[in-house]
Amino acid sequence: MEKVIFEEVAAGQPLPLLSFYLSRNDVISFHQTVGIGHDDFVSPIMILAIAMSKMTEIMPLPFSTLHVGQQLDWYSPVDIDDHLNGQFVLRNRRYSENSILHYFDLEISNSGKIVADGRITLQTDA
Repeated sequence: MEKVIFEEVAAGQPLPLLSFYLSRNDVISFHQTVGIGHDDFVSPIMILAIAMSKMTEIMPLPFSTLHVGQQLDWYSPVDIDDHLNGQFVLRNRRYSENSILHYFDLEISNSGKIVADGRITLQTDA
């Protein structure tokens, strides 16, 4: 897949659709790493982490980038072995003297059904 240049993404521009699979081994490994004691469900933080990881594969972020926040609404649980799609769209950027805040809308779906949506905020140096 062709790389997207972070600085060239325009407000309203969707990034390429991301697809990812949540295997039992990946879920167990992630849950052990972050200290979640149950392996019979997929934690929302894992889904967000994988979606953001997939996003950075197609759109490398500047070295100075910080993930400063997220606000997601979840509508249904995600099962182990589900195949998910993630869609990021740049909502806007806000500039200050020392930094830029980049607001991305995110929608996560499973078989065409939205399971979560919300906003991710990244910060870079100005």
